[in-house]
Amino acid sequence: MKGSFVAEQRAPNRICPLLGLAEDREARFTYPEAAHLCYAAERPDTIPLDHQAAFCLTSNYPACSRYVEPPEERAGYIPPPPLA
Repeated sequence: MKGSFVAEQRAPNRICPLLGLAEDREARFTYPEAAHLCYAAERPDTIPLDHQAAFCLTSNYPACSRYVEPPEERAGYIPPPPLA
């Protein structure tokens, strides 16, 4: 699994940021995997392997019908100040 994460670090914009695993939403494989979940909605949902191959694991992920742009990627987004 370590190699999967190295590949993602080299091409972070090729994999949907909303793709993750149940035990760690920031972790993902670089290939279609039944353990992947989509975190676009309030409740994480499973994703068919062919859908992952066509959208989630490619630079085409913004074209996915489930994709919602994360707030920090929206134009003009200003992150909240850190808690004191």
